[in-house]
Amino acid sequence: MEDPFRAARAKLRGVNKALCNENVATILICQLMRGGEDALELLYSRALARAAVQTSATVVAADLAPLVQLEAHVAPQSCAALDSLQLDDSLARLQEELRGALGTTLQPTRARAAWARPLARALAVAALHMPECLEVLQMLFGGVARHDARRVDSIVQRLEIAEASGSFDLLGAAELARALGTGLAALVGRVEALDMHPYEPEGVRAGGFGRGPYEAPVPLV
Repeated sequence: MEDPFRAARAKLRGVNKALCNENVATILICQLMRGGEDALELLYSRALARAAVQTSATVVAADLAPLVQLEAHVAPQSCAALDSLQLDDSLARLQEELRGALGTTLQPTRARAAWARPLARALAVAALHMPECLEVLQMLFGGVARHDARRVDSIVQRLEIAEASGSFDLLGAAELARALGTGLAALVGRVEALDMHPYEPEGVRAGGFGRGPYEAPVPLV
């Protein structure tokens, strides 16, 4: 299996060549989110955040596709680290609202199975803060019913109004991005630990920084 972080890491090459998987995933989520530059400044040093913002224009929802595919393949297996992924109260309410909006979309067996996975649900909530929201939801659930898409769009419009008025929960969005970074890196760590399709992460080849995928992200200069 090719490195699922390759596309995202290549776009960050000029920022820092030795970013671990967890930081690459966290930054990718922030780059895809509206107002993600502010979330980056909460999570990382100003220098790294600004450099990451400069590459945001090249980041698209398709960069998430290899990670979504990996999540669908690996996450159904037992993994306590992923099952324990929790959202704060406001994001949990948003998640329930999204579940209701996707009433028809989540009827097929595949879509129901995806929604049952904590990491997929968290990615779906993060998608509500992304301009390419429907594209990400389609990756996760195999398509979005037309009337469900209209309900999702209503949620997105409400969030956009909140963002424009300054009432957006920036800290919650930043913590969600960090939780997703941890979860997505953990998936790759499981693949490597189980020797399922091993590969050597590019950052290790380039810099030998020696950080494992389960370490929390830290500010980098």
